[in-house]
Amino acid sequence: MADPVEWKLFGTDFATVQAILPVAAGATLYLELNEPGSGSVTIPADCAAAALITVNKFIACYYRGAYRGGFLVDNIETTGASSGEHGDNWMKISGRGPLALMSEGIQWAEDGKETSRDFDNKPAAYVVLKLWAEAEQRGALAHTTIDFTDELDSADPQQAWDDLDDHKFANGITVLDVIRDIAKLGFEFSIDF
Repeated sequence: MADPVEWKLFGTDFATVQAILPVAAGATLYLELNEPGSGSVTIPADCAAAALITVNKFIACYYRGAYRGGFLVDNIETTGASSGEHGDNWMKISGRGPLALMSEGIQWAEDGKETSRDFDNKPAAYVVLKLWAEAEQRGALAHTTIDFTDELDSADPQQAWDDLDDHKFANGITVLDVIRDIAKLGFEFSIDF
């Protein structure tokens, strides 16, 4: 017998478990390095948990008690089948993975006049931290924290960043776009809960 996968619904604070979802067969979780990924689940529309589902909540997948990934609720669709089809009403919930939160942060020039931001001879971590902090000050990226510094890598806290490079980003792109660009240099980014 296979171990069951458990799907938990978290509130918009990403900390409060609101329900364990009675998920039907066919749930999906798509994970991709340095990309948001996506997921979808289908639950009975008349179950107690269905009343708790709203946009921007988080659905997490657990297997053998360990967190495997999840997605932010973006789309909620209720479908029904006629009684002649022996059907019930179902709620299909889908959305993008947690790294999608980084698309909320938009990069702007510091003085409002320049068409791009230039970071000369700076480590990639410095650039991400700087843009993340600015976006957070403008009200984006709520409930997110960063576990690396501009000096030390979170994958290995004893490892100092040794990359110094010139980075240039056009105004209006998101922090997610910056992360994607920097990932091409060999870095890995993820949001964990």
